[in-house]
Amino acid sequence: MLRAFMLIGLISVVALTGCVTNAQILDSYQNMAIQTILAKAQFEINCQYLTPFGMSREVVQPSPADPWRANYIIGMRGCEKNATFLVLCPEGENSCVSTCYGQFDNRTG
Repeated sequence: MLRAFMLIGLISVVALTGCVTNAQILDSYQNMAIQTILAKAQFEINCQYLTPFGMSREVVQPSPADPWRANYIIGMRGCEKNATFLVLCPEGENSCVSTCYGQFDNRTG
């Protein structure tokens, strides 16, 4: 009986040490997400000198059968224009996908 409890305890410790937090997932994909957005924004905004601003990030799993993904909403500003982009980084992938999320606008002043 004691052996069974020790085995269950050992399995629990091994299982818990393999867990990764959402913050760790988001941190691990963040640089890739920004680089993905930067390339797309430079093309879409037609500006080589962009600055990221305002970031929202979350880990999403649409259903239990689907893999999780890291989602980022990042604003880019440059050449008197702003745009907001959505970046999706699927679990286990070495790349992210970006889409234009918000309207482009010309800033005045």
